[in-house]
Amino acid sequence: MMKTCRKLNSTRGINRRKKMKKYLYSLDEDTWGTYEEIMDDEISGVYTLFKGERVEYAHEDFLSVYRLLDNILEEAYDIVGDYSESYLADLTSDKHKELTEVITDWLNKNAKKPNFCTVKKVTSEEVIIGES
Repeated sequence: MMKTCRKLNSTRGINRRKKMKKYLYSLDEDTWGTYEEIMDDEISGVYTLFKGERVEYAHEDFLSVYRLLDNILEEAYDIVGDYSESYLADLTSDKHKELTEVITDWLNKNAKKPNFCTVKKVTSEEVIIGES
C-alpha cells in the first residue's frame, strides 16, 4: 500500500527519539512508498528516483501544554477579566511536564497513533526501470 507523505520543510514538531532510519521512495515526490512498492508499478524507462528518510509522529509531537493552558487562561479572562490575572501562575515547568505525560498517556490508550508521515533529507538519482 502506497503512503502519501509530504516533504518536510522544517524540523518543528519532530519527535527526537533515536530509531533506525526508514526510507521511502518516490518517482514524483508526491506519492511515497517502499522501494518494492515503487518498483511494483508496471513502468519502464528512465526515471528520477527520490529517496528520503521517513519521519514518523507520535501524539506528543502535536501536544503543546503551553497552548492548552493559554486557552484556559484566555477563557478565564473572558469570563472574569482582570480577576483571573494570577490564575494558574503557580504551575511550574515540572507540573507542565506532568500534564504533558498525563495527556500523552491518555491519547496513547484511547486514540490510534498518527498514521501519516513526512519525508526529509531527500536525494535523487536517475534510474532505468524495466525494459528500455
